[in-house]
Amino acid sequence: MNARMKLLGGLLALQLLAVAGLLIADGMGGAGAGTALLPFEASAVVKLGVASQDEELALQRGEDGWQLESGLPADAEKIREALEKLAGAPAAWPVATSGATAERFEVTEENFQRRLAFETEDGEASALYLGTSPGYRRVHARLDGQDEVFSIDFANYEAPTEAEQWLDKTLLQAQGAVSSVQLQGQDGAWRLEREGADGEWLLDGAAADQEAADKLANRFVDLRVIGFAEEPAGAAADAADAPAGVAAQADESTENPADAAQGAADSAAAPADAETASPAPKARFTLVDEQGEYRLDLFFDEQEEDYSAVSSRVDGRFEVASYIAEQMLAKAEDLLPEEEAPPDPPDSPASAETPPDAIQSAP
Repeated sequence: MNARMKLLGGLLALQLLAVAGLLIADGMGGAGAGTALLPFEASAVVKLGVASQDEELALQRGEDGWQLESGLPADAEKIREALEKLAGAPAAWPVATSGATAERFEVTEENFQRRLAFETEDGEASALYLGTSPGYRRVHARLDGQDEVFSIDFANYEAPTEAEQWLDKTLLQAQGAVSSVQLQGQDGAWRLEREGADGEWLLDGAAADQEAADKLANRFVDLRVIGFAEEPAGAAADAADAPAGVAAQADESTENPADAAQGAADSAAAPADAETASPAPKARFTLVDEQGEYRLDLFFDEQEEDYSAVSSRVDGRFEVASYIAEQMLAKAEDLLPEEEAPPDPPDSPASAETPPDAIQSAP
């Protein structure tokens, strides 16, 4: 019994020594649970490059936030989540330290699945190579200049190389509350305007359905695009140029929407040079938000059966989901208050004075 107790005591002592050794190694800067993979904070990154073997793109943070190379706004939340996940990835214990293993895991300078290049606000630059996946939502990673390969909680699809995947899908949203919406469309025209900051909505000067008007205004506040859209044949390169048909007529007069819509229809029906004519938008919206007035043109491609939008505030054309576009294309009758049933006519004096029992049929 004494021998057994001594054996158990010795094993316990060895375990305690092992735990103490790990704690000491961690405190002295050795590999431990507190060691981070990247040598900087996510908030310090101002440039991020993402590359595969075939494609690459660059993202940059400026005074107006994160942007694509084209200058269009990038999805800051998506970038922040990716950077924080990478910067917080622990580098506790490497799964490999040899060059041959790094090649097999595809995390070398010549053979990688993703190369992420970072630059911080202090000018510090580094690169991280991502390769094969050892398990669900995990990937092998190696920091440039080091031999250790780690398995981290990340996936290559979280670092796409297509600019569309990093695009800020809210770039066409109204800035703050919308106080006025005017539509000039192929199917009609109307103007919705709010009286004062918290006043009631008016439709062409008359009372509107307040709930329907609020829903429509919020569709521009919450507008999200799907991604980039191709320019249709003959489309004007500059979004500020008025397209043929609806767009041209819409700018000529904002006083009478109905007259403008009729003029748009007449213009759209007129023959045009196929090589120079721009396709008319299905609707043009002139909106007023907290930053002022701007324009949003909504196009419908009958061949592809999809919608795209062009804004006077943002360069480019962007695809819009059909169900969202169709909700924006409200008709005037959709914004009118429901008609109340007329009251019952009052009883005539004769019928009021003569009780029913007194009425007799003629002999």
